[in-house]
Amino acid sequence: MKSAFPATLEDIRSWGAPAAFDAALRAADKGFVTRAEYDPATGVATGDVAVNGSVVATSFQPVVHGAAGRYGVRSRCPCPAATEAGAVCYHVLAVAITLARRALAASRPKEREEESAHDRLVRENLARGRSVAVANPGEEGLAARLLLQLPRDWIPRFRRARFVRPGDAPPPGIPAAIFVQPAGEGAQLVPVQEFVRTRRALRLERADEDLLMVLEDIAAGDLTRPPELAPAYLLWILDRLAAMGRPLLVAESRPISVRPRSEALASHLLVSLDHEKGEILLMMQTDAPPGFEATTDPPYLALGKYAWALYGDRLHPLSAVVPPLYQLVYKDVVGIPRLGTRNFLLHELEGLRAQFDVRLDEGFDPDAFTWTPAEPSFVLRATARDVRGAVHPVRSDTLGDETELSFALDAVYPPAAAGAAPTVVPANAPAKDFSFPDPADPYNYFVRNLASERAALATLAEYGLAGPAGAREDPAALRGNALPPLRGAEALLSFLASTVPALAARPRWRVLPEGALDDVSQHLERIATIVRVRPCADAPGAFDLEYAFQTVTRSRRVLPADVGEARRQGRPWLMHGNRRLLFDPTALEDLTELLRECGARPSPLGGERFRISSANAPFLVGRLARMAPSNVVFDRPSEAWAAGIRAQFAPGAGAAADDRASVPEPLRGMLRPYQRAGVAWLRALERGGASGILADEMGLGKTVQTLAWIALERFHEGARGKPALVVCPTSLVENWAEE
Repeated sequence: MKSAFPATLEDIRSWGAPAAFDAALRAADKGFVTRAEYDPATGVATGDVAVNGSVVATSFQPVVHGAAGRYGVRSRCPCPAATEAGAVCYHVLAVAITLARRALAASRPKEREEESAHDRLVRENLARGRSVAVANPGEEGLAARLLLQLPRDWIPRFRRARFVRPGDAPPPGIPAAIFVQPAGEGAQLVPVQEFVRTRRALRLERADEDLLMVLEDIAAGDLTRPPELAPAYLLWILDRLAAMGRPLLVAESRPISVRPRSEALASHLLVSLDHEKGEILLMMQTDAPPGFEATTDPPYLALGKYAWALYGDRLHPLSAVVPPLYQLVYKDVVGIPRLGTRNFLLHELEGLRAQFDVRLDEGFDPDAFTWTPAEPSFVLRATARDVRGAVHPVRSDTLGDETELSFALDAVYPPAAAGAAPTVVPANAPAKDFSFPDPADPYNYFVRNLASERAALATLAEYGLAGPAGAREDPAALRGNALPPLRGAEALLSFLASTVPALAARPRWRVLPEGALDDVSQHLERIATIVRVRPCADAPGAFDLEYAFQTVTRSRRVLPADVGEARRQGRPWLMHGNRRLLFDPTALEDLTELLRECGARPSPLGGERFRISSANAPFLVGRLARMAPSNVVFDRPSEAWAAGIRAQFAPGAGAAADDRASVPEPLRGMLRPYQRAGVAWLRALERGGASGILADEMGLGKTVQTLAWIALERFHEGARGKPALVVCPTSLVENWAEE
């Protein structure tokens, strides 16, 4: 059993795609791997990787592959790339790289006999007159200590170098002038370049030697000019100065006293809400040292594990440091965009509290946020293939038992922001959590609606697109990207003839035939059911209806007997010459049922006509509109008649200009605008000889609207002067009387 992590970097490089390995290298270099551990007893490695403001906890097991002893990997990462695509993800690779580097460093000897790279660098620069000599123990040299001086604008320079926007070139570091102060009271500061020029050796304490060594490395051994300190080096040097009790010099300003760890200040992160923008705000607050007001907002310097706060001429370390992902709060107040609110509250806040002191502003309550399931639309994508060759729409011999129809159901959610693309996920399949803000309420967010997605899969099950009966009984077990295929030509034709129109007629549904199936769908001819309506001269309160069949594109007549024979055989198609024609049997059944519901009876004029009461015209027109995707449509004259029915019975339409004035007082003055619209709609129903239901919510004045309509003069002369019968519960009789 190996106690150290066994896989090498070369092993790890072979585990995943090159792009994933390169991304993992960058993540490891930037410190995004916040935890990496290997258990030799189980052979399992675990770790945490920071990704886009959240942390992914991953695990994996290195396993030996082949006789060469190379190591592969068995991934256990929960991310979609691993669980759905089966790939070795960047999280596993980043943790593995960190562990491999750690094992390699532990295997190297801590001390080397040969000359170090630093010693070689200094020796070469001494020979060129660019560095300063340091006396070894027992050698002669000037006893002295080192001091550093930064430019007056060192804090703005630090911030520019620390917080570089992605894609921008990093700015230069902060130039640090090195001064030598000889031992003795009141000794003057001497620029280190003077000792470089004179080659006079210095005798330094160990802490000063370590500081000089770091500065030489930063300057590549050349001390003839000030080394430029990157933010990480500057913070490390501040920590050394604090331990040495050494001040930090600032040009044209007073020296800064760098306080030791014993005087570290407590700080916390305050979380509040910008009620105007709806953004969560994060701001740093620090307990001020004695002599400063609690509201003082000091400049901060932070990177990695170091954080400092400057109060006047005193630089205090902070006792705790915000995790790297949130260290922008040391520069300014950080606003979390509304698109990131849900992820922060549900996933990041708890982890942040475990690492740092987080306090909630007065009035900020995470439990006040609401997550409202959004209403997605659905897109069913369908493709066809045949193992024997191309699927051809005309030649029936290309559609057979080997023809396979595949499906995928996507849930499409509205764009999260203006100009953004919609969010598309396979229905009921695992996917990254997402939300988008409610523009009317800063505390409300719309989220994924799994219940709606499962209901959509249940709808597919009703149409036989969910596989075995067990799967149809449990839509929650279905996945939009793993629907079982259908086989056979009859299944394909039935899908195009009946299922596609039925789904397309549902609100927020689309069906997209793709590839070969789109070619089949475009070229197959459909049969339309043409509905004709004619007024009855012998019966003013009724109309006659008949229907016939013809092809959609070429308007060729199709005999009802041929359609009837195909229906008896259970086929949604018939052959017309050498062409296959599709029709929707379900739509024809719905049309038959609609005529029954409308009380249709054979017309006295004979033929295939039906006579229907005009009172049922609005119902008939509304139901036929839903059958349009199945090519059940009115002919042109009948469509004009249907348009008139729709206009006549539209809410608020058809009321005469004097109807409102005809309502007697005090009812006339009591009606609100929406109530006047209700009275006008009741009047339209009366004129058309139709019945209706006024279904306003309780308390919106249905009684007063009904009384206002009753008060109007009846439209039909035969009804004028006759009483109105009100049927209601006895508990409402007094209410009617009072109104």
